[in-house]
Amino acid sequence: MAKKASKSKERSRRASKTRGTGKNAKASVRVLGSPAHEEDHIDGLRCSIPRERSDPLTRRCRRPEAALTYDDSEVEGNSGSNPGFDDDVVQDYVRYRMEEAMVFSLVWLPRVLLDAGLKVAEQPGWQTRGRGDVGSTKGVICHHTAGPKIGNMPSLGIVTHGRSDLPGPLAQLCLGRDGTFFVVAAGRCNHAGVGNWQGITSGNTNFIGIEAENTGVMSGPKADAWPAIQMDAYRRGVAAILKKIRANAIMCCGHKEYALPVGRKDDPTFDMGEFRSQVAAIMAGIAPNPSMIPAIDSTGRPTLRRGDSGDLVNAIQAKVGVAETGHFDAETEARLRNFQTNHGLVPDGIVGPRTWATLAS
Repeated sequence: MAKKASKSKERSRRASKTRGTGKNAKASVRVLGSPAHEEDHIDGLRCSIPRERSDPLTRRCRRPEAALTYDDSEVEGNSGSNPGFDDDVVQDYVRYRMEEAMVFSLVWLPRVLLDAGLKVAEQPGWQTRGRGDVGSTKGVICHHTAGPKIGNMPSLGIVTHGRSDLPGPLAQLCLGRDGTFFVVAAGRCNHAGVGNWQGITSGNTNFIGIEAENTGVMSGPKADAWPAIQMDAYRRGVAAILKKIRANAIMCCGHKEYALPVGRKDDPTFDMGEFRSQVAAIMAGIAPNPSMIPAIDSTGRPTLRRGDSGDLVNAIQAKVGVAETGHFDAETEARLRNFQTNHGLVPDGIVGPRTWATLAS
């Protein structure tokens, strides 16, 4: 028995010497290549931890499963606690790993949008993506991405993973120029910042954020007109979400309306009062049906879009300057949007009667 106790004391002494105990554990932290991160060692784990330790959700570890199974109850005098680290470090790390594996609350988003007749693309890992979970959902904040002019949803990666100055996700939903909703996260997102709408100041916690692809520029070479198909999807998507959470149209606001101080944000560029009126009409069932692009033009040419194929797609590709593969792919759509923008057409990436006429001129 005495020999066993002696071995236990020796293990405790070695652990204390190599890793430190209590507050002294911070002495084992060493700087990684990035000046913004530090490295901690938890039971042999190497975890990249931001210097700002108040946010454990930004930590990343090479062997995350080990932290959840750590057991040092054999070390004398610790009764199962971790001998080499502050309790708050270990607890924060374990809480982070548990939250990272958690399915967050907004898992109903795709179904609500699909039931409204909208196009939906679920992104890998969206159900467990978030800065922790949301609180009670009170409304929707509308944004624009201020991203590139070319492409359907070129800002998807940034919204999903964040920027150098702001970790992602940056919104629960993205809205492409073709009216497709991309489901990014089911948890809390960094989209609101400081602000107030209808007395609610916790935007990230209580509002769903939608980032719609648009440059945010209204004149000049980077001007970006809002495609009708995108705006219709924006209104109908917001209406569907508000009906789900049993909120009125007033609980939809623009980031420019929520953000403080006043003038801190300018997105989205469209009129929010008119937008809310249209959302209210959709919720009340009195909105007119969206105008549909005719299936064929006056000469019998069919309306074409991404996914179509054939000789007519070859003809379109020749006009917009991409390889003539006969398949209407993402590159063809991007070049077509650029063509439409340069010719004063709605850049929806769809070849309908007006685009056919312009291509043929």
